[in-house]
This record gives sequence, structure tokens and C-alpha cells, in this order.
Amino acid sequence: MRQLFSRQTAQRTEYTLMALSLIFVSGCTLNPSRSDAIGTYLLKGRGANQITLSLSPDGGFSETIQVAGSLKTNLGTWSMKDGDISFDRLWIPDTFAPALIIEADKQAGERHMPKYTEPGHWVLGVERIWGRMKMEVFPDEDVEFVMVSRP
Repeated sequence: MRQLFSRQTAQRTEYTLMALSLIFVSGCTLNPSRSDAIGTYLLKGRGANQITLSLSPDGGFSETIQVAGSLKTNLGTWSMKDGDISFDRLWIPDTFAPALIIEADKQAGERHMPKYTEPGHWVLGVERIWGRMKMEVFPDEDVEFVMVSRP
């Protein structure tokens, strides 16, 4: 009797682990479709600083950057391939960048190289995690755009 109970417990544990694995896998999509990526994203900075990024179905994007109470806008185009979104002229100002990036930009300026915190070409991976779309800008520092609405 005891051996039967142990076998049933082991089977239940095995089924539970399989069910949890399926739930986890179904909650994440590593390569969402282009239509899944269309919408408005928000990148929150310190205080009231934030970037609102809207991806349009026609391949255009608009970016509204709010830093220290002032608003700046930026327009460009985007395309998607293999789960990565390519932006022709995205701008992530230094207010949103971690210290490591600020230091790299200082060194790039001395060498007359492009800086991370100037408008430029960016390629960001987009993924769906638990039904929420996000694009990581500086993954090690948890700087990311998170979808807040769909069209």
C-alpha cells in the first residue's frame, strides 16, 4: 500500500511539473509577429521622465521624450525581422542610460564615434512575456520599453 501511495505521489508531482512547464512556455513568445508588436510602449525613467514610443502599422514610429518637464518628439521608421525591431533613428537620451553607457559615450566622444545616447540606428529584441510585450534597451540595467496599449 505504501509503495502504491509513493508511486501515485511521484506521478502527481511529475504531472504538476509538466503542467507548470506548459504554462510557462505558453506565457512567453520569443518571436512575436509584426502585428503583435504594433502599439504604444513606455520607458520609465527616474521621477516623471519617460519615453512614449508608438509603432504604426505603416512602418513609422513616433517618440515623445519627457525629461525634466520638457517634451521632445522624434519620428522615424521601423522594420521587423526574426523577433528584432530595427529603428532607423531612435533616441534614448542619457537621462535613461545607466552609468556604464554614459562612460562609454564619453570615450566615444573623444574618439569621434557614434554615441548610444544620440539619435541613431537601434535593433531591439521584442518579446511577449505573460501576455505583455516588451523591448529591452539596456537588459543588464532593466531599461526597457513595455507595451501599454494596442491600436
